[in-house]
Amino acid sequence: LHDGLSISLDKKLVIYEDNLKVQERASEIVMAQRSTGKATELAVQSFLAQNNNLKAAIEAIKADIFEKERAILALTGEFNGEVKRSESFIVGQLSYLNSTNNIDTIIHARPDVNKAYLEYGAAMSRVKASRAAFYPRFEIGGFIAMNAFSPKTWFNPSSLAFQFLGNLAAPIFNKGELKMQYNISTLEQTIAFNEYSKTVLNAYNELSAMLNQLEANQKVLEFKSLEVSYLERGVEVANDLYVTGYANYLEIITAQKTNLQAQLEHVDYELRTSRAIVRLYKALGGRM
Repeated sequence: LHDGLSISLDKKLVIYEDNLKVQERASEIVMAQRSTGKATELAVQSFLAQNNNLKAAIEAIKADIFEKERAILALTGEFNGEVKRSESFIVGQLSYLNSTNNIDTIIHARPDVNKAYLEYGAAMSRVKASRAAFYPRFEIGGFIAMNAFSPKTWFNPSSLAFQFLGNLAAPIFNKGELKMQYNISTLEQTIAFNEYSKTVLNAYNELSAMLNQLEANQKVLEFKSLEVSYLERGVEVANDLYVTGYANYLEIITAQKTNLQAQLEHVDYELRTSRAIVRLYKALGGRM
């Protein structure tokens, strides 16, 4: 996020500097016309004020860039140094979304869904174990004494009868406890299933909303790009009209301000789109 914001500030700095150059050229035209009486002192002062407004914005952005660079260096454990970054936003690889994928695989790649699924599986195993506890298990040895069923030895712990009856009696005498454990396990399974279902539903709706937002951002960027191109042409036309006397200085200033604002908004949407892609990447469980 720090890097994306730094790229955004870099782009805005270039926009302000380019607009300052355009504004300074317009100022030179106005001052030349003032010397010939074709422009007023008010026009000159208005352009000079606008120039200084842009210069102030440039210095403020430079300070913001320096602050963000220090924050990045702090994260990397460095005191000083150069923070190298791209000139454009990382848009990511969206080809994965255009390929044929099983939505079940995509959803279960998310850590939260996978965790809920495993917990549900564990709960099912506990129910099976609790149910199996109702049935006794017999372990019959290879040696049976001839007098194993003699009444005198029935209650001898070493006799087969004692062991058989002991094992058989266990689930009967513990039936209440076993039933309670089974009911608890069944309830846990129900809770785990409901949580799993809820997690899957949330994951699906989250991904659907993110994809819709990403698509909307890309459409906005297309329209903003067209807006900027028209406004840049408008600034050129305004300057030409001013020189020929068909426009006044206020129209030039207005055209340049509108163009500047549109360019800054375009960068903001680029940053917003880049962040949306990062969130989508995380929501897909790291698959893109």
